Amino acid sequence: MKITKYLFFLFLIHLSNSCLSQTNEGSYLNKIRSAKNDTTKINLYIELIGKLIDSDPNKALKYSLQAEKLALPNNHKLPKIYYFIAACHSYLSSYKEATDYAFEVIKASKKIKGPEKYDYEGQALELLAGINSQLGDNEMAIQNQIDAISAYKKIPGDNYYFVAYVNLANLFLEQKKYESSLYYYRFVEDNIENEGLQEYYPYVYNGIAVSYSGQKKIKKALEYYEKSKDAILKYTSNDLSSLAISYNNIGDLQNETGQYTSAILNLSEAEELFKSLKDKQNLSDVYYNLSLAYKNLNQFEKSNEYMLKYMQLKDSIFDEETRQSIHDLSIKYESEKKEQQNKILAKDNEKKQLSIYFSLAGLVLVFFILLIIFRNNRVKARINRKLEEQNQLIEQQKAVVVEQHLLLEEKNTEITDSIKYAKRIQGAILPPEQKWKAILPQSFVLNKPKDILSGDFFWIAENDKFIFVAAADCTGHGVPGALISIVNFNLLNKAVLERGLEQPSEIIDAVNIWLTESLNQASDEGTIKDGMDIALISIHKASGKVLYSGANNPLYIFHDDELTEYKSDKFPVGAFLGENPQRFTTKEITASKGDHIYLFSDGFADQFGGPHGKKYKYKQFKETLLEATKLPVDRQRDFLNEAHSAWCGPLEQTDDVLVIGIQL
Repeated sequence: MKITKYLFFLFLIHLSNSCLSQTNEGSYLNKIRSAKNDTTKINLYIELIGKLIDSDPNKALKYSLQAEKLALPNNHKLPKIYYFIAACHSYLSSYKEATDYAFEVIKASKKIKGPEKYDYEGQALELLAGINSQLGDNEMAIQNQIDAISAYKKIPGDNYYFVAYVNLANLFLEQKKYESSLYYYRFVEDNIENEGLQEYYPYVYNGIAVSYSGQKKIKKALEYYEKSKDAILKYTSNDLSSLAISYNNIGDLQNETGQYTSAILNLSEAEELFKSLKDKQNLSDVYYNLSLAYKNLNQFEKSNEYMLKYMQLKDSIFDEETRQSIHDLSIKYESEKKEQQNKILAKDNEKKQLSIYFSLAGLVLVFFILLIIFRNNRVKARINRKLEEQNQLIEQQKAVVVEQHLLLEEKNTEITDSIKYAKRIQGAILPPEQKWKAILPQSFVLNKPKDILSGDFFWIAENDKFIFVAAADCTGHGVPGALISIVNFNLLNKAVLERGLEQPSEIIDAVNIWLTESLNQASDEGTIKDGMDIALISIHKASGKVLYSGANNPLYIFHDDELTEYKSDKFPVGAFLGENPQRFTTKEITASKGDHIYLFSDGFADQFGGPHGKKYKYKQFKETLLEATKLPVDRQRDFLNEAHSAWCGPLEQTDDVLVIGIQL
């Protein structure tokens, strides 16, 4: 029974004053009544709302609306008041009203000069992220949070955007996208020390622990729960609630791993802290976990004792929540009723005053209207004639535009249909998964085209002695790349299946000659420089020996977590042939059973993304592949796909992506 400490509402209202001090509501109201000007009243309201917003959002909303009436005439601190109203509605689950006021914050912030405007904008966007998360619109929530981070980054000298990255990680965690959540938690972890944000270590470590727990990496989860607890004791020792949650999380995981005695020690610490905090909800979870621990130690009397405490406390919480819900509904009803009555009275008074004003204004207006009517009648006929002429011209132009639009739409449809049909042709040429798995059961192919058609392609073939595998990247992507890929795919088949070539370098040399000849490429200027980068291996069926040859694309082999990189020849297939044509070389590799072999194009490493929109690069790609080797082969494709998507984030895919993995 995990207790996870998510951070949306922890960081949600950092514009408000601390709400930990004792609220003296009556004292504030007396000061407001005796204040001599609206500015002082607004400032006092803001202090009072900041102290009430967590404990009594209904009252906080009431005072926020009163402050809004005072602030409207002079715009004094209006964005902050709008923010409080939005936050109160969010606490009360009135998400439509919360969303409306959040957009009012953004609108009002644009009128502010100086960096404070970005703080309000970021706050409103984070609030929208929280609301959309509650409503289940996860994509919009993530986009809101990314936009909030962009706003915070515009504030000179402010490092709060690192904290906002924690909230982004929390969103991915709620969606169980653990690789993405871990990426952003670690990003914050790496920067906490330099940014002087050590007090956030507990929450970052806790998020990392929950992510590892979701991946069933219990040992790593326990390690980071311990780190979270130690960080609380070091940096935020007064945060007894977080400390108690850490003890309970540690004890809970120790229950899962059979460390029942240690679990009881940690859960007992959590029990004492939650008792002192009078936190019945979390205390009931601790009782449940203690009952499980004692049960697994065969101490059934203690287990039954804690199970009874758990059930009694749950019943008590249910009764309290029921009473509180009825109380809150009653207060809300009375508040809305009184507000409606006040609106009716205000409207009646307003109607009486308006009647007087309209009567006086009407007398003045009648005179001017009589003067204007005569003049308008004369002008009206002339204007109507001109309008009729313009309307005829517009109708003629509109007909031309509609005709051109329909023609363009028809052409676009034809082009798109043709490209989609070409994709079907390309897909039919590539080896189907059934054939691939029949030849290499312990393997996978990750193929992510940038466009409908792809310039990358994967190839497999076999004869009595060898299995041949290639990952190829043709010039460009989309339609041009796809055309070249089909040519090269057929040339590889010709080299192996028709000519019987077995050495990888001989196969690529043959394709090099045929491709250059078929495209009429020579050394003279003006010819089309179409070519291909490729990594090609042949696996000897009897011995397991691997032969490799490559054009610009290397080969990676992992043996017991150690990477060996085999360099390629640094020129492409389809290079110009002169008197002394360049020849490709074959490298002979002695591989062991269980080794992981990876062939790939440059699309993964060249992808732009991450927090700063930079390239993924080969160093990070190697580290990701090392992580992948720890998974079964049939799960590695999904792991790499998720890592690539997380790095892309909101940015578009840079190039075609192709990765082939083989376990010997």
